[in-house]
This record gives sequence, structure tokens and C-alpha cells, in this order.
Amino acid sequence: MNLIPYQSSQHGSASQEELAAGMDLLLMEYQTYQQHVRKLNWDQRLRPYLDFQHKTDILYRVAENNTHSLAEEIMRLGYTPTLRTDPSAALIPTRIAPVIEYRDVDEAIREVMQMSGQVLETVEDLFYLAAELEEDKSIELMRNLAAQLSFTIGVFNSVRLTLGN
Repeated sequence: MNLIPYQSSQHGSASQEELAAGMDLLLMEYQTYQQHVRKLNWDQRLRPYLDFQHKTDILYRVAENNTHSLAEEIMRLGYTPTLRTDPSAALIPTRIAPVIEYRDVDEAIREVMQMSGQVLETVEDLFYLAAELEEDKSIELMRNLAAQLSFTIGVFNSVRLTLGN
């Protein structure tokens, strides 16, 4: 995994502004991620599969809680979070692609796992930046987000394996 090289004009050390900007980007990724999960949860074709709807409903609520936690952390650092509904925010590239139509449940599950992995990469990048800045609350938030995303990948991987049998 390649880490994003963070540099600032202050002798190459990271700044709180960079951390807040990175968290703002992560917030936008989570907002897009949440839209994907909502789409999965509302897709009628996916409902017959085990308790898939229950899992996506929980995942949606967790993603929503995480967006609030990220916004609060950005504000704690003294900055204002960007809303994904702002038209200018739509032009900012993130690792998460826009919402698409899923052909089947296997594709939907693979997409959840892939998106979770992409968001996890951003979380790991921010974890290292927060550690460099010794921002304990940001470190703890990134640690919690990483644990949740890793758990999500594991759960949906087990669902995918179950459906394959």
C-alpha cells in the first residue's frame, strides 16, 4: 500500500490543516460510501439473500455515525467540514466511485468489500498523519474506523463465501 506523502511548508512536517483537509476528503468518501450502501439496502433484487438487508441496514447506520464523528473531529480541529451536497464538492476526486447499478448480489458484495478497502486506505493514511501530529483523538477515531471497515470486509466476505456454497 502506498501512503500519501504529506508535506507542508513548515520544514516538511505535517500540519493540523493537512489533517483536517484529509479528514474532509475522508468525510466525502464516507458520504459517497453511505449512498452506495443505501442503494444496496433499497435494491429489491438483493432482498431474498439471507439477511443481506439486515447487514446493509447496520452498515448504513454505522457509515452515518462515522460521517458525524468525522465532521465533529474536523470541527474540533478548528475547520468546517465540506458537505457532499455542495456542488463544488462533487468536483473533488475521491477513491470511491459514484453509485452504480448492481447486476447481482455477488457484484454488490464485491463492491461493498472494494469500497470498504478503498476507504480503509484513506483511514490508514490519516492514521499515520495523526500519529505524526500526536493528535490522540484523531488517532483513536482512525483506529475505530479501521476496525469497523476491516470487520465489514470480513462479514461481507463470509456472506459471499456462504452464497457460493
